[in-house]
Amino acid sequence: MTNPAAPRLSGPLDLGDYAGHDLQEEISSTADRDDASENSTRRTALRAAGVLAAGTIGAVAGAGATHWYDGRRSPTFRVAPLPVEPTGPRMVSTIFRTAPSTGAVALTFDDGPDPRWTPVVLDMLSRLGAKATFFVLGEAASAHPDLIAREVAEGHEVAIHNWVHTDVYGASSEELDRDLDRTIDAIVSAGAPEPALWRPPYGRVDAVALAAAADRGLSLVLWSLHTPGVAAARETGDSAQDGAIILCHDGRSQPSAGLMDEVARSVERIQSRGLRVVSAGELIAAQQ
Repeated sequence: MTNPAAPRLSGPLDLGDYAGHDLQEEISSTADRDDASENSTRRTALRAAGVLAAGTIGAVAGAGATHWYDGRRSPTFRVAPLPVEPTGPRMVSTIFRTAPSTGAVALTFDDGPDPRWTPVVLDMLSRLGAKATFFVLGEAASAHPDLIAREVAEGHEVAIHNWVHTDVYGASSEELDRDLDRTIDAIVSAGAPEPALWRPPYGRVDAVALAAAADRGLSLVLWSLHTPGVAAARETGDSAQDGAIILCHDGRSQPSAGLMDEVARSVERIQSRGLRVVSAGELIAAQQ
């Protein structure tokens, strides 16, 4: 039965009538053409196949309706919770790049620490005399505190990505608070200073996430350049301008030997153009 409250789908996903009517007519026509002597088993099988197909199509349509609805919620659907102690303004900054006045770019790495790739990145940075910010996953930081300690010992900045790599847009306020706090605890427990910067996975934020950042005094750092593959990393070496924030990865599925080699060459080219390669925190501080 059609739910009148559900949004009406169009195009390829508008399958409700087909599942409920046309498919049944096709089965009935097939049954009518059967010889009168055909046994009831075949007719039963056809009806069963029709029910299964209709159910599958209906499930697809239902999933499409859910996606349609979630993607078209009001911008105010997720409202920032009230602060526990409303003592003053609740503000947060979001930075994509800084003004071209510092003679530097910020190099950042997401998704670590990773026992395979983080040491490769740290060795590269040490060789080139460059600094970076590592936006770490709390679960990985808890599992590899030695890598966090090495990042700090070698002069890099450790900041927050999330506890695990999930989109914070769908997280409840309570879940988001919990994940941020235990990520902060994992970072500090490994010997790093309490983080001041946060980059949510996928760069997606809304009112709930902004409130969580404001309550912890965190600035949100996104990016102006991205290195998802070798070609993009190569281009970044030539296109990065004063004030840029460059996104790289030292964990999960993206790193590869070829990509890491190209990131290193890009850093060298950036430096050859007279730009310093620094952490995001240092780049932001130079503007203040």
